[in-house]
Amino acid sequence: MSARPRTALVVRAALVSVLACGALTACGSDEEALRYATDYANHEPLGVVGYPTSDSLRITQQLVWRLADGKAGEVEALAADPDDARGDVERTARNWIRSFHEGAKGKVTAEFYDEG
Repeated sequence: MSARPRTALVVRAALVSVLACGALTACGSDEEALRYATDYANHEPLGVVGYPTSDSLRITQQLVWRLADGKAGEVEALAADPDDARGDVERTARNWIRSFHEGAKGKVTAEFYDEG
């Protein structure tokens, strides 16, 4: 293993530890923050072009992670209003996983233009 990938792995592990520790000490019951830190550690970093808002970056990361994991139910849960046209949301989640699952497991770059 070359020095660069090893360094990146160490930096990534340190960042995850800090995020996890911060999530646990700031709010012991904040499962969402802990899950985010765990997801961050378990997936390829998301490349970013442009200037996303923190919220648009977070939802984009979560969508890519759920597609990579192949979990239709979790993709559905990201819908703005999952109760609207329930069948459409389920069908869309399955179609997206079928189309983007393999690609989402590798390096992904999200492009943000104009406003987030």
